[in-house]
Amino acid sequence: LHANHLEKLIMDQNMVSETIIEFNQQEGIERIVLDNNLFEGQISQSYYTQPYLLRLSFSNNLINGTIPPYVSCVDNLVVINGDGNQISGTIPTQFGLLDNLQELHLHSNGLTGTIPAKLGGVLKDLVQLDLSSNQLTGSLGDLDQLVFLAWPGMN
Repeated sequence: LHANHLEKLIMDQNMVSETIIEFNQQEGIERIVLDNNLFEGQISQSYYTQPYLLRLSFSNNLINGTIPPYVSCVDNLVVINGDGNQISGTIPTQFGLLDNLQELHLHSNGLTGTIPAKLGGVLKDLVQLDLSSNQLTGSLGDLDQLVFLAWPGMN
């Protein structure tokens, strides 16, 4: 996608069936919302090189692959929503470097392994966390700031 002054890309609920969109570095893109389509493939590094990106949402698609460690390159990210895809592998420890992250939604994927140590305690602004319907183990640490938590086996 080539658009020099794009601030928001909102393409939710269109049933678009293509490989996930590639980006050149955009001057001021703040929001990418691709929910409820049929996008497939991996989220490329081009998404994580957007310096002003606040919200990245690609829930309910056919996105696969792993979460790359360079996710932490987007310092301003406030929301990551990747629910209902086919993402596999582990949650990178680099999530702990996203100081501004308030919402992390990755339920209903194929994530495995141990949750990065004290993910809840490191991300001081995190208020919503949904990692349910994956195969994750471990402790979340300090969760005092959370107002929403979905976790497998919670009552």
